[in-house]
Parts: sequence; C-alpha cells; structure tokens
Amino acid sequence: MNYKTLNKVLFLAGVLLLLVVAFFTLPKLIADEMFPVPLDILQTVEECKGELGLTDVDSALVLSIMKQESGFKPTARSHAGASGLMQIMPATFAGIKARSNITGDIYNEKTNICAGVFHIAGLLGRYADNPNRVQLALAAYNGGPGAASGYPNNMPRETINYVKIVHDVNYPAYQKRLAAIMGQDFAGAQGPNSYIKEVMGSVVGGVVSSADLVTEVPEVEQTGWTRVVRFLTQPFYVK
Repeated sequence: MNYKTLNKVLFLAGVLLLLVVAFFTLPKLIADEMFPVPLDILQTVEECKGELGLTDVDSALVLSIMKQESGFKPTARSHAGASGLMQIMPATFAGIKARSNITGDIYNEKTNICAGVFHIAGLLGRYADNPNRVQLALAAYNGGPGAASGYPNNMPRETINYVKIVHDVNYPAYQKRLAAIMGQDFAGAQGPNSYIKEVMGSVVGGVVSSADLVTEVPEVEQTGWTRVVRFLTQPFYVK
C-alpha cells in the first residue's frame, strides 16, 4: 500500500468514526437542547406531588408547561406579572395558598413549582369528565376558564398556539424522556427508548409546523447554542 492510498484509507476511517460518533451523540445533544430535563427541578416536582398528595399528576405534563412558560428560568417574569418557573399570577397564587398548605413566596423555586402542580391538578379535576381534559386544562392555565370555554378553535390566538405546542409537541417528548430516566412504566411508555426513535420521533412524527400556528408565541431568551440547534433542526422544531 503506497502513501497516497494509506492517506485515503485513514481519511475514510476518520470520517466513518466521526459519523458513528455523531449518530450516537448528536440526537442526545439535540434532545437535551430541545427538551431539557433539569434533574433538580424534576426532583422538586416529585417532592411537591408527594407533599400535596397529588401523585397522579403527570410530571411530564408539568415539565411541558414549565418549558413553555419559563424555559426553566426561575427568575422569569412576564409583562403581566406572572412569575417563576410555572409563571403563576399573583392573584392565582393567593387563591392557591388559601386552598392548600403551600406557604412561602411566589419567587421561591419550590413554592412556585408546588403552586403550579396544585393549579394544574385543580384544572385537570375541573375538566375530569371531558375526554379533552388535558387540552382544556392547558387552555385554562394559559388564558383562564373563559379561554378554555372556547376550545378548540374559539380561543385567543395565543391560547390556541399554547395548547398545540405544549400538548402536541412538549408533552409526548417529555413522556419519552422521563420514561428513559425514570423507567419503562412511566407514563405508559412501551418498548425500548432511543433518542432518535422515541424523542425525535415523537416530535417529527406529529410536529406542529408554523402553518399550524395562528401566530407566533413569544420565546424565552435564546443562547447562541440554542439558535444553532434550532437552525439545524428546522423544520422539526417549533419556536
């Protein structure tokens, strides 16, 4: 084997190695960026569910809401005054404290998460007899019971988009992600999990495209890495 041939073989071997590494690592990097699972926050969600006696609340749903509401930023605050990871309004928080054993400040991370868990549990209970109770609960979480009364199409544009993104994109992806973390029995997950088939497949297979959205929903602050990943994964990522 001459020198040129050896160089070609080594080059092809290097390219093949890079492709193999990318195949096994890139999907996880994309999944981690698109659907992060902060383990400290997940642990707090589980603690809140136990302390409130609301263990039936799906942690994947809580994370799906949190991702859309605050991007897992504890100090997030909306122009309307919604605060924290779960973006709880002060008036809603006061009502939650009056009906529960939750104490503390709305800006406390655990207090905010517990309030959000309590709130979504109450909304799920409100629509318990409706087959679309999760979508209605999400609509009410975003726009109040008045907005939910117009489900599915006669709601504010922001609420329509919110329900589509949280329910149709975030929720199935987080069910798959938590199944991989917490065990195959979580959220009724079936079969082996892989980032390509389960996480990305749940998004690509049932993606909400820009054509499905009535108008764009405001995003949380983006990092440079976030912008790169979103560019590379278009059109599979919903802003």
